Amino acid sequence: MKKYLILIVLFLIPSVCFAWGIGSMLAGGAPANSPAADWDLCPYTHCNDFEAQADDDDWTTVGGSPDYDNTFVIQRIESLELSAAESVSIAVTARAETWISFMMRFNDNNESTENLILLYNDSTLLGTLLYEHDNNMKIQAEGGTLSAGETVSVSTGTEYIKLRFKQGTGSNAELEFWTCGDGSTWAQNLTSTDGTSTAQVNKIKFQNTHDNEVMRVDLFYENSADITNATSYAGYACSGTGDACTGNDNGEYGVGESNDYKYVGSRFVADASATLCAITCRLKEIGIYAGPLTACIYSDDGSDKPDTLLGCASETLDGDDIGSSVGDNEFTGLDVDVISGTTYHVVLKSNTVNAIAYIEVYWEDSDCSGDGEEITRSGDGSTWTSVTSNYAFEFTTKKLE
Repeated sequence: MKKYLILIVLFLIPSVCFAWGIGSMLAGGAPANSPAADWDLCPYTHCNDFEAQADDDDWTTVGGSPDYDNTFVIQRIESLELSAAESVSIAVTARAETWISFMMRFNDNNESTENLILLYNDSTLLGTLLYEHDNNMKIQAEGGTLSAGETVSVSTGTEYIKLRFKQGTGSNAELEFWTCGDGSTWAQNLTSTDGTSTAQVNKIKFQNTHDNEVMRVDLFYENSADITNATSYAGYACSGTGDACTGNDNGEYGVGESNDYKYVGSRFVADASATLCAITCRLKEIGIYAGPLTACIYSDDGSDKPDTLLGCASETLDGDDIGSSVGDNEFTGLDVDVISGTTYHVVLKSNTVNAIAYIEVYWEDSDCSGDGEEITRSGDGSTWTSVTSNYAFEFTTKKLE
């Protein structure tokens, strides 16, 4: 499971609140063909995640040849890659209080003390995030005292980081740091409160000063107030059309009818790279089903059977939700990235087993997308048996955009 680190940066005049984030970076590939974010829904002043050309155009290349369309997945489909000695900058609104947030990854522990994130007013340095060997982070308001350090394992785990900058009037410019694992419960506080600058931040520079490590950046937010939600859902809507297989209710299988059918899955091949956020299946209640029923996405084991659980919808359904007539039932709260042309499985799991109270899932008896669908079953979610090699669930998915 990929883990990330988000940093949030706030610049403030009378109080301290600056935030931005760093995460660990691992080497590896990721899908292209990114969906464009619907930034009309952005809850902040500025949202940017490298998924569209307009996002890339916000950035200025300072050194080297940064890759603004790198297909390494951090939180969506594309991200910014900075190799050694490469750097970029982005303009932010100069104001008494400004927050920014972003994600960052490294493919290894750092070599020595590096100044990775620099806060500027034009060419005047106002503050720095430093990253020492063994994942030790420090901050310093320019001209002020270097803070103590906090261990933030950005090369091995997921962390959110928040920083706060206060514009000073002489020797009281402040930079403050927090980190957490969920994007909202902040801890590990650091401060540098005696900076000598009196200007407001209007530019952020990201620079990879390492000799060998690769640095990746994603999901940049700017705001005039606290960025309370630093997670990837901010700015996206679960409204895009994802993968689907629709048909004519040709038959059904009973999920939870017996132990052998506690899990029932249907193979599909992703039409495009996307983040799936909801699944709808054709379902019907038999008897009085207690449930709940859960919908999940699994990877493929290479032989047309489910392998690794990638994620489940947070919304589950019981018999009252589904009803005794065949109908479309949506499971929301899914967050799974799929790669175009890659095989996956929609899997329905019943929390209960009862021969007279279960859920029927309906299938289509043709190869609806030309992918050679296969329906499988399991009693434990790990050992799978093929039920049929030419039927598929009738299902649709939604994607974030």
